Amino acid sequence: ASSSSSSSPLPPPPRSVGESLVRLGALRVLALVLTENGGNAASKVQAIIDTLSPLILHDKDNETRRMATNCLGNLCIKSGNKLTKYYTTLFDLLYTLFVRYSRDISLDPNHSAVLSSTIRALQCIIAEARTVFESKASALIPELKKLSFFGTSFFSAPIVSPRKKYPATTAADLPSKYGNVSSDSELSDSEDRQGYWKVRYHALGCLQVIARAAYKLFYNYWPSFLPIVSQQQQLDLGTGAPPNILSPSKYANAAHLYSAMLFDPAPKVRIAACSMLMTIIDSSRTYMVALSVANKTSSSPTSSPSVPATSSSSSSSSSFTTSNTNATA
Repeated sequence: ASSSSSSSPLPPPPRSVGESLVRLGALRVLALVLTENGGNAASKVQAIIDTLSPLILHDKDNETRRMATNCLGNLCIKSGNKLTKYYTTLFDLLYTLFVRYSRDISLDPNHSAVLSSTIRALQCIIAEARTVFESKASALIPELKKLSFFGTSFFSAPIVSPRKKYPATTAADLPSKYGNVSSDSELSDSEDRQGYWKVRYHALGCLQVIARAAYKLFYNYWPSFLPIVSQQQQLDLGTGAPPNILSPSKYANAAHLYSAMLFDPAPKVRIAACSMLMTIIDSSRTYMVALSVANKTSSSPTSSPSVPATSSSSSSSSSFTTSNTNATA
């Protein structure tokens, strides 16, 4: 039966270790079954939400929360308009968990696995329902931007492990220590065990989907993602002395996409940053052309250009988004 929208789900009762293992196994199977089958399970979606909501919001086991979150994310993959009436409910549920874990992550980095799965699930929803996030965009986008540098010195909150304190990656270390990383196996021990790179990877993936889905809205956030050329640098360009954009001194202390592309210790994160930059440029080019034409032809500074529909050519950067939706990531 459908639960009332005004009442929150009741917390699940305590269970034994054996029951926990059985439940985890069932959630893993459910996550696989639901992948790309949301349309076929449309009549059961409300029951699935009602069953998984208490686990997501109240269960004390992080792995149970993570797998329940994966189930809802997988439910949305390639579901299109068949789940239209559920997308807002799913987004609000997962956004609640996202806010909770993004605030508490500095106190318990073991939550990073739940956080990365939650971001991935939000990405799956936004990819199918492009406007569902807009009311939360002003809070969601800056938080995702911050988390795209989680585990590095750009993430301002302190990171403390309850079991063992690992050395945090610093901006000064990135260019020299990780500049020639060739495989994930070469990542630092703390980076691999704590899963910090997965948070950054999924944060960039979610931002990429947002940039493609709402390019006009995302245009307002360009200054926080792309390095700004200062007036002095423009003067340098005019004198034939362009700034060296590959110099660590230019980006090692600035949280921009270029910082992630050049210095992130995880190769997958660097690739994700490149993919996001491609999406920003590709998805917004018709909008930028319209702005350029309007600036040249309009005599009124208050007039606004007519913006063409989004070009379908954004598929050139879709490979990262697709690979970012593994069934049990």
